[in-house]
Amino acid sequence: MFFDNQPGEILLPMREESLATSNLICFPYAGAAAAWCMPMFDELDQGINVYSLQLPGRGSRFNEALMEDMQDIVKEALQAIVPLMRKPTVFFGHSMGARIAYETAHHLRALGYPEPRHVICSASPPPGTSSVTHPKHQMSDPELLQHIKEMEGTPKQIIENKEFMDLLLPILRADYKVIETYQLPSRQKLRCSASVFYGDSDVALLKNDLASWEALFSGCVDEMKFNGGHFYFENGFSELVRQINLKVKRAMLSHDQEKNS
Repeated sequence: MFFDNQPGEILLPMREESLATSNLICFPYAGAAAAWCMPMFDELDQGINVYSLQLPGRGSRFNEALMEDMQDIVKEALQAIVPLMRKPTVFFGHSMGARIAYETAHHLRALGYPEPRHVICSASPPPGTSSVTHPKHQMSDPELLQHIKEMEGTPKQIIENKEFMDLLLPILRADYKVIETYQLPSRQKLRCSASVFYGDSDVALLKNDLASWEALFSGCVDEMKFNGGHFYFENGFSELVRQINLKVKRAMLSHDQEKNS
């Protein structure tokens, strides 16, 4: 059974085609709005509908109260995502988004809906593996600003814009609280396959983080290393999009093989 509602405000249709045969759902990193994935569209294969999660407090939902709990985000996202699962679907989450994507996939399974065909976990340790000794959502403003600088994903002119940062810091705190208070329950592995994407100089990842994703999936889990840090795509999306296109094609092939078997 599928919900009857159409994708709502939490899931924005970024590109829809009448003859599309698959979906790509993008889950944002901390502080990001739904438009973060727009640079991918020019090089993304035709036939793929693209949707992006729009969390409260940013973009078209700027005036809404921020969410600070993983389960609240997933519960709202499911209302929009479930109708899309009629088509083969790939989840792509970067940093915080990887953990939201993973948790959303588990809720789909628990409710009896199809899992995504593939989950791309980008620049993120798996849930339940990172100990938080100094929670970022409890940092002072100067500490949080220093952390943002170290992640190298925000232009200097943005960081030095006090008016903009006064708006961004509460959003980041809420998002970091989502990440840092999320508890991984004991559960079965997801049946789908997955990919772990990461930058070779990402200071936010530990060596064992990448291998630990394998324990969460019963399908094949592969790794893909990119040149760069936590935001390895900041100098261009071409290689990232090429890999996403490959994952979507393989997901479609797997779907067709199962359908015809």
